[in-house]
Amino acid sequence: MKEVDNFLRIIEKLEYHQRLILQMLPANANSFNRFILENDLTENEVKQLKEMCEEMNMKMEEEKADHFVIFFSALL
Repeated sequence: MKEVDNFLRIIEKLEYHQRLILQMLPANANSFNRFILENDLTENEVKQLKEMCEEMNMKMEEEKADHFVIFFSALL
């Protein structure tokens, strides 16, 4: 039991240090990684999120090609 308590203290300290490091980053610095850390996502959840984004991007490109979506450049 003492070993488990020690591991829990180590985990709590690491989580605290992670929050401190996150606060040191500028708000706009690598916003995707910041999103992952702030929302406590697992590696598998991030993989699923990236796959969903890729699928949605491909669908949007298809719809743009079929003229279902009108695309305006953000640079205008």
